[in-house]
Amino acid sequence: MRQFQTVSLPLAFGVASMVALAALYAGLVHASHRAQGVAAFNEVAPVFQSPRCMNCHRSDLPRVRKDGRDHVPRVRPASDGAGEGGERCTICHRDTNNPISRIPGAPHWKMPPYEMSWDGLEAADICANLKDRRFNGDRSLAEVLAHVEKDAVIAWAWTPGSDRSTPPVPFDAFKERLARWISLGAPCAD
Repeated sequence: MRQFQTVSLPLAFGVASMVALAALYAGLVHASHRAQGVAAFNEVAPVFQSPRCMNCHRSDLPRVRKDGRDHVPRVRPASDGAGEGGERCTICHRDTNNPISRIPGAPHWKMPPYEMSWDGLEAADICANLKDRRFNGDRSLAEVLAHVEKDAVIAWAWTPGSDRSTPPVPFDAFKERLARWISLGAPCAD
């Protein structure tokens, strides 16, 4: 015959209280990390929404300048983002800015593919797209960060030369905050 030990009511209540407190603490920590992650993304969202990024992250034609004027000539990005037929981006855009024509340049100049368009998207939607491999160039979040850190065209945005505008967050701060957002689970605002 099996014998059962009895547990005193105060001890059982104490254990249950500790378990409940641990769950509450875990929930608070998760909520805190989520809030910190959303805040980190909100600090970099203005970069993604700036003309320097939005002029290329388009579904149709590239734009230029702070006011988003049509690119002349009216080129199409093609499936590889580098222009169609005789209108390849690198015909005009070289590895560096041209000081005479003022045509901007950086190595491997091209537009993001169509699926990486941010036309009309709010910050939360851009956040979600950065995490979704269907819309981010089939990259993990670590690869998204590496892309931001190493892509010459992205780096060019912060050193565009002449009197061109730059994104509203310094490049090093942008990379650090993007990395922080990823380290906190890459949450997006609801």
